[in-house]
Amino acid sequence: MYTLIEMMIIAAAREIRDGEKVFVGTCWPLLAATLAKKLHAPNIIMLFEGGIIRDLLPSRIPLLTTDPVVLSRSLLCGDSLDTLGILLHGGHVDAAVLNVAMVDKFGNANSTCIG
Repeated sequence: MYTLIEMMIIAAAREIRDGEKVFVGTCWPLLAATLAKKLHAPNIIMLFEGGIIRDLLPSRIPLLTTDPVVLSRSLLCGDSLDTLGILLHGGHVDAAVLNVAMVDKFGNANSTCIG
């Protein structure tokens, strides 16, 4: 038996295709991206909001996007401008798996803060 959250993680992981650049949010999106990389998409590049870019599977499942295991052996330890500004807003991201704080009536996702 699976919980709804576990099913959501599996469904999100299945949407990630090998070779994609994936913008990864904290909490369950980390699980979805890690699962995809381990099972069927070993060549994804994971981009994190805080500026970390990595192509290797972490040595363990990260707890947060700022977990030291995310930093270890990463391609880039930059800042938000690198991942949010240049890559995401520049159109260089193929997919995003986010845990958002809120979604407005137009479908815009806020993953940063409320207020």
